[in-house]
Amino acid sequence: GMASSAMAEGFALTEWSARGLGLASGMVGRADDVSAIAYNAAGITQLPGVQVMGGMGLIAPMGTLSLDTKYGKAETTTKPAVWAAPHAYASWQLNDSLWLGLGVFSRFGLGNSYDQNWTGRYNLYSVNLQTVSAVPTLAWKINDMFSVSAGLEIMNVNLTTEQKMPGFVSFPGNFGIDNDVQVQASGWGVGGHFGLHARLNDQWSVGLAYKTQVTVNAYGEAKHEQNSLLPGVSFDDCDAHGTVQLPDSLALGVAYKPLDNLSF
Repeated sequence: GMASSAMAEGFALTEWSARGLGLASGMVGRADDVSAIAYNAAGITQLPGVQVMGGMGLIAPMGTLSLDTKYGKAETTTKPAVWAAPHAYASWQLNDSLWLGLGVFSRFGLGNSYDQNWTGRYNLYSVNLQTVSAVPTLAWKINDMFSVSAGLEIMNVNLTTEQKMPGFVSFPGNFGIDNDVQVQASGWGVGGHFGLHARLNDQWSVGLAYKTQVTVNAYGEAKHEQNSLLPGVSFDDCDAHGTVQLPDSLALGVAYKPLDNLSF
């Protein structure tokens, strides 16, 4: 059989509020607190006056890799770690039709580290990808049912990877000492956020949110750590440059609120 792409969430993050964690994409449809700036900013037209919110999600990835290699079975467990994904929002009602909003949150992130001697060390033994997006937004209430929004996303990306470089062969069948390579890079990218919210009645609401692709040109440095057990062998540090193309996303949410304190 042929395996196809899973098209899964990958290293995308949607931990943008406590309520949002519970309602998942339902917040795209409900969108009735200021975290709507991240989920579907058209929904902030439901909020009177000035609204602010801040918080943090904690993510603890874990996993075990079982590999069949030509040297036998190899098993590796990721090292325990807890990563923070903070968020902050503010909205301001300008008049009966227009709202301003600002959100600061993370749309993408990834962190994992493995034992430095694991089988895949020449590809990677540590990775840390962090993104922070600032999104100023304008929302327009067309009428009592429909609202739309548009925002500018300014994204900062920081990436650190560590891997091993194969050592020298001292004699057949015996590999020498590995060397460390660390790459650090950062860059900026710009994208757009667009939202549509329909409040059908007091119980039902629907939302549609689109976030564009963001292309980031990252610049940094590749560092080679010289092994003290290999005198006279050194590798030059050098500049590093790469392009990261973070994908666009489309979200549809439907919210049903039969009671004031109960929603689906």
